[in-house]
Amino acid sequence: MVTTRPRVVLLPGTLGSVLIDTSLTAEQAKKLCRRHLGSREWAFRAAGVNPCDQRPEALWGTVGMVHWLYAADDWQRRITSGNGRDVPGAVRVDGLLDIDVRIGRKRVEVRPYAALLSALRLAGADVLVVPYDWRLSNRQSAHRLQRMILDKWFGGRYVAPGSTVPEAQRITFIGHSMGGLVARFFLESAHLGRAVARQLITIGTPHLGAPEAYLHLIGRTLPFPENPFYREVSEAQAQFLPAKTQTAVLRFMSSAFELLPVYDFVTARGAKEPFAQTYQGQVHAPTNRTAMQVIGELRQGLTEERRLDEWLRKYGIDYHLVAGTGFPTVLGYDRITDKIITGYAGDGTVPLTSAHPPGGTDRLHVHTLKPGGLGHQRLCQRADVVAYCLKQLPGGRPVRVAAAPPASTDELVAVSRQIMRSMAAHRGVVLSVTKLASRDGKPLIDTTTEPSPGTPRRRLKNPPKHLSSPEIHEVTGPGGRIFRYVWMLSNERAAFPVGGMLFVPDPASRELDLVTFNVGQLETNNRARCGNAHHAETQAERWVREQPLPWRIRLDCVHIANRSRRTTLKGYSPCNPCCVDLAGLLTDLRREQGGRRLDARISWCTPYQGNRICGHPTDAVNVRRLEAAGWTLSSTCTTAVPSAQRTPVLAGKP
Repeated sequence: MVTTRPRVVLLPGTLGSVLIDTSLTAEQAKKLCRRHLGSREWAFRAAGVNPCDQRPEALWGTVGMVHWLYAADDWQRRITSGNGRDVPGAVRVDGLLDIDVRIGRKRVEVRPYAALLSALRLAGADVLVVPYDWRLSNRQSAHRLQRMILDKWFGGRYVAPGSTVPEAQRITFIGHSMGGLVARFFLESAHLGRAVARQLITIGTPHLGAPEAYLHLIGRTLPFPENPFYREVSEAQAQFLPAKTQTAVLRFMSSAFELLPVYDFVTARGAKEPFAQTYQGQVHAPTNRTAMQVIGELRQGLTEERRLDEWLRKYGIDYHLVAGTGFPTVLGYDRITDKIITGYAGDGTVPLTSAHPPGGTDRLHVHTLKPGGLGHQRLCQRADVVAYCLKQLPGGRPVRVAAAPPASTDELVAVSRQIMRSMAAHRGVVLSVTKLASRDGKPLIDTTTEPSPGTPRRRLKNPPKHLSSPEIHEVTGPGGRIFRYVWMLSNERAAFPVGGMLFVPDPASRELDLVTFNVGQLETNNRARCGNAHHAETQAERWVREQPLPWRIRLDCVHIANRSRRTTLKGYSPCNPCCVDLAGLLTDLRREQGGRRLDARISWCTPYQGNRICGHPTDAVNVRRLEAAGWTLSSTCTTAVPSAQRTPVLAGKP
């Protein structure tokens, strides 16, 4: 069996990586968050999200960083830890920028690389994602890239100069924006880069710099994007951070100086000013290096553009320079009139002439995207960009990879916690992990996919019933395993639109995994209004019932394991009404299958007493009801299954 898959490295652009403050413990960060937000925390809670529960130690790249908007000086002090060149201080990289949260009825999604990553993995690529500390020099980030490549594909061992790498193991590098410069420095200055590279695809990379970077450094324009949450909480917070804070942080970053144009772009009294003269007086204060020194250190490791094609021919490497156009882009600056010169020959940040300098040969390929669409920050979400990258992957015979073993309950719980990290804290107090299997050994769903119109994602071509959407999402679980999932409909869509995740199985698998969660909270004030439609178990029960009769007749196994999104809880037993519903489900399935007995099991860790007003405990009568219907009951923790001789005494399930 062929196990070699095309190797791909993906590098995000500036601001595309999560940065966290390692000097704060989780508890310290939460207290700090609450102090910063003050009474605003309740506004966020009312909108359905609380930053203080979403990794508030993050300085950039997650919902948890929102509290720093209200403490800009403290944020500036922390994010300028280190020297901004090659010493990170207390700041650590912690994954890709990936925000997907619902605030009220609105979804805020900032996931610039999710679609491209998903497409690459669906195409069979072995992808290494290399987030990096975008404050530091690109030279330092290239060293990190080298370490990660050695660890992933070469067992951490040093590769000696002159070594050759088999063709099948050569790597496709994809760099967005500044990530393309990081990749170029690694390929063009390190012997390992030249040895392992097959090709480099740069997407909106400022190979010659970007005039906008200069305007940011002098405080004429602001680098950080608009606060994506302000419309839901406070119109006054449209500005992400104070202007002086933004400029100060940018001037701390060596990488910002390395993005300065290496061509003349400033006009003074009708004449172009030499760029070296433009940068006089610009100094990277933490290291006392002038702008030209910082630029020179990076450029020494890059091949001059006029010699690039010759270099590519020498080492047998291809470069693909992808550029966007049709967006208002800063092209220059008139110093005397303080006028910013703009044009449409660019992607909104990087001018076309910088994203692909003049040239183009059999090794240096330039590709200009159709005008319009998505601009610089979202280039990797464009369907045409994704298609171009996939087209460049090595061809040949289809790659067959051994099927992954079934995911364990613990793995599914860990992945679900990650998926739900931006949801309100009360959702997922109970997670029901449901494992289904067919009697005939055939798949329970059709995993065939097709393009999703209007997005670069894929979707199920023939989806099962009762889904919120057939569009496929992707998440990296423990150990780097990739999980694909679609959202299931909620039983109480007015309260919350989705009720769980259906994990897309391997095409030939007879098993299917669902993870459902409680979508609402416990009704503590009025017993008459308290129902179980929002409970985790009923989300799964409803989904099975919604499938057509021929599908239900094929079911052989139904295993439900109740766990919790909260690490402090283990997982409650089904409440009385859920016991009634689950007993009814199994009774109906057995009747539909002509009395055939199914392998049906329910497990939990803690018997549930229920709120006194709600009146939803798990009592002995309903435990016997489950057993009589054919369910096998077990406890996976230390607490025994409730019995007729001992009625459980607990509390707390929503």
